[in-house]
Amino acid sequence: MRKFLQLLSAVVALAVAVPVFAQTYADEATDWGVKPTSRLETNHYHSKTPTTVPGAKTVTTVELKKLLDGPNPPLLFDVLKGSSFVIQGAIYLGFDAGDGRVYVAEKARFAKMLQAVTNGDKNRQMVFYCLSSLCWLSYNATLRAVGEDYRNVMWYRGGAEAWKTAGFQFVGALPYAW
Repeated sequence: MRKFLQLLSAVVALAVAVPVFAQTYADEATDWGVKPTSRLETNHYHSKTPTTVPGAKTVTTVELKKLLDGPNPPLLFDVLKGSSFVIQGAIYLGFDAGDGRVYVAEKARFAKMLQAVTNGDKNRQMVFYCLSSLCWLSYNATLRAVGEDYRNVMWYRGGAEAWKTAGFQFVGALPYAW
């Protein structure tokens, strides 16, 4: 019996020491070897992205689903150009929000839009997404929100492809006039 308890204790200790990895979808956790940058991508929007955005948190499909189903869901922004369908509850901003070629007018318009949808709450949770881990549009939009001093900004790197692969639903997109 003593040996059994020692073995059981060792198994429990090993189980606690070994991290359990959450399910991920559609390359959302793939490290393409691209270093995070605070510069907006201006040319190759549909290419490999870093795994993190400076000043923001990267969330997986499982984490986003849990947040959206929780008591205080974050604001969710779709920045993919030409989206016909979005994740339920998403605010569809389209391409301009993730365009890396930011001009003074677009920067001011983006800041004004965030001010309006957050009611000026710089601590409001928000998540940006686009197509997949091969899309810089949501990375850029996330950087912009961080640049506007929002403190609870998240990037859903897996985007629409990961959401679809997980079997979650989409709804018709209604563009937000900003």
